[in-house]
Amino acid sequence: MRKHVTQKGHLNRVSYQDLRNLDSKPPEPVVEEGSAMSLNAPDELLVDTMDWPIDSHLDREEDNDDGDPFQSSFPLPPLPPPPHFNEDSPLGTFNGEFSNHPVPTLAAPVAPVTTNAASASAAGSKPKTTTARLPSNLPRYPPPVDTFWEPFPDKAHFLTYSLFHTAHVRFSRAQQEAILDWAREMGTSQVPTMHSLNSCQEELKDISGLGHDYSNPHVRKHMQFYPNDGQGPCTEFWDGEKLSQGQNLAQLTPMAMRDGKSYFVGEICQVSGGSFFIPDMFFQRQEELWARGHWVNAIEHLGVSVYHVLPETAECPLSTFSKNCVELSHQYPNGLSIHSENQVYTLAPHELREKARGRPVHSVPFVVFVDDVSGNVSKQWNKHWCCYVSNASLPRAEMNKRANIRFMCTTQHTSPLEMMQGVCETFEELFNNPVVVYDTELECEVLVRPYILVVTGDNPMQATECSSTGMRSNRFCRMCHVGGTTKYKTTNDGYAAFFTSGPLRKATETIRCINEQFELAFTTKNADSITALQRETGIEDSIAQPLLDQIIKQRRVFQKAGHSMAEIPDLLRAHFVELSRMPSMNPLLYLPGFDVHIDTPTETLHTILLGVVKYLWGQSVFVMDKKKQFDTFSVRLRSIFVDGLSSHPVPNYIFTNQGSLNGKHLKSLVQTVPFCLYDLVSQDLYDSWRTIGRLTVLVWYSTIHDMGAYLIELQAAIDDFLHTVARCSPWLVADKAKVATLNATIRSILRFVNAQSSVIDTLQASISQNPSIFLTKRNILL
Repeated sequence: MRKHVTQKGHLNRVSYQDLRNLDSKPPEPVVEEGSAMSLNAPDELLVDTMDWPIDSHLDREEDNDDGDPFQSSFPLPPLPPPPHFNEDSPLGTFNGEFSNHPVPTLAAPVAPVTTNAASASAAGSKPKTTTARLPSNLPRYPPPVDTFWEPFPDKAHFLTYSLFHTAHVRFSRAQQEAILDWAREMGTSQVPTMHSLNSCQEELKDISGLGHDYSNPHVRKHMQFYPNDGQGPCTEFWDGEKLSQGQNLAQLTPMAMRDGKSYFVGEICQVSGGSFFIPDMFFQRQEELWARGHWVNAIEHLGVSVYHVLPETAECPLSTFSKNCVELSHQYPNGLSIHSENQVYTLAPHELREKARGRPVHSVPFVVFVDDVSGNVSKQWNKHWCCYVSNASLPRAEMNKRANIRFMCTTQHTSPLEMMQGVCETFEELFNNPVVVYDTELECEVLVRPYILVVTGDNPMQATECSSTGMRSNRFCRMCHVGGTTKYKTTNDGYAAFFTSGPLRKATETIRCINEQFELAFTTKNADSITALQRETGIEDSIAQPLLDQIIKQRRVFQKAGHSMAEIPDLLRAHFVELSRMPSMNPLLYLPGFDVHIDTPTETLHTILLGVVKYLWGQSVFVMDKKKQFDTFSVRLRSIFVDGLSSHPVPNYIFTNQGSLNGKHLKSLVQTVPFCLYDLVSQDLYDSWRTIGRLTVLVWYSTIHDMGAYLIELQAAIDDFLHTVARCSPWLVADKAKVATLNATIRSILRFVNAQSSVIDTLQASISQNPSIFLTKRNILL
């Protein structure tokens, strides 16, 4: 009978839970005559022997000391009918064994009670303790809410959610349900359900994310929302030209607070002395806030003051600001208009002033990292696209910590640009509708506007993000128009072009080029003309390409249907209108305040270490193997004293696997190889190692004290390396795109200061790959 009843196919989960509770029900206590549990016991004995307040569930203002503490102010619900079991069944046997014991009444206490010494001695027995069970027909009250574990209902939900969502151990849904079932089978109380855990997750989505950085005092104290003035040492993103020079003023933090007053950009402000100033941006100078904008000149004409905005950009400390536009509107009830060359300024407030309502408004930049990783632990490649973000308002040392790297999404079914479509829409929505979070440092609510500052990745990924044809094409550079056909590269002008940067690409030009490809697909008869245009311009969009293929395919359908060549373009345009509901090209090209061609900086790990250094290493190994001198080089390299380097001794893996080195190995080689190759290779190859070693040291500077002098020295190092490589292997300059893209390093450092690799790339195996592996496991288990 028990085996049949416990089959989950015959009972649902609720009845199965009731059956387990029935199995664990303890037997009724034995009540002896004269004890406190007896119905004939005096009332004072019942009161004196209570060890805990049995009326704690009642309202104390309505308690009556003279009444029965178990009497309720409302009628009790009727008892359910007892279950009927056969006498031969296990439950029938259980019912029969304990059916002769009396049932405790409502007058019986529910706490452990002990008979007093007098009654015990009178009875001629030792005092003993009798434990009573709470009567089953008492009214049930909801469990108290423990606010200590908010937003979780209780400790059990918090611990279970933390276990299931730890970054180091991932559980599939099937595994999570199995763990919860195991806990219930073991008799654990307050086991959460999957539905309640999912509800907690949805609630956490609304209060976590960006607000976590503000609510965490260890992170919030490092955040900086205003760029520096560009003077002095440069280390962080806010020292770069894009932020410090205000190249996109609409994305910077739009206001500053002083003496409880808020000053917004674009508003007329009055400084001490009575002059007017219109700020365009706020920045930091020696830990003091300044404003950069324009002074207002007042001219008296016929007794009337006429105000004009001076075109010259000026700087003014925030400490001199005295009145904002709200106060000036009371001072000038008839209004105030100030004319400039392009617009007229009035006392109208900033559009965010009404939303803020006295609260600070911060703009927070983010670094977005996109790359492909494997979803398998083994060496078998299972491509997944991953997207991570980091808070760029933190210093690099804090931003690159694992706890501050935030997972966005991972997929193996969509392209990277399709994934970026959702990422860009999320950032645009949050920027236009600021998020309200609590700031632990200011101890108030603030409005936060997140936006994308830079997108990083390896060179093939960045080529895709820029709608470029890639590193193996004739127009390989995603930043400029360097390159050309093979015939042009062999000419004097074509080869010399690789030693300098070409004209910069612009997002508007890329959009126009993609539109030309669509127009060509509507009108041309030959699909090869689109491919020729892509090779000539170096533009191929991964979102537009499937649409172009579908238009060309539809053209063949119309031709077979007998439509004339004059009718087909109009039919194709009508067909494209139906397809236009989907994104037609790269979303990064339209992202406000973001130029995809210059805001995807050169990545030093893949460009220098896994690019140029790897080329030189392969050529050096080939030469030494040909001369049978690699053993001599190995002995010299093992003898290098590396205590001055930030690396371990040279591992034997370098000597046994020369063609499978990673960035860590190549970084050690570029610092030590010049001391071992002085007579084993040609002088031109040896000079290339010396110049690339000098260039690597300059690129890996973490703090730049003099940006002007540093860029001059870095440009000289790049020029020296390109000339030595041209003497050593002339075709390497024209054939390998990573060699020619070194010139773009200057522009990236000037715009974002630091050219070092993102720590996400260096921790790719432990950070980016884990969610992809978990996604693969979940798909298998489901």
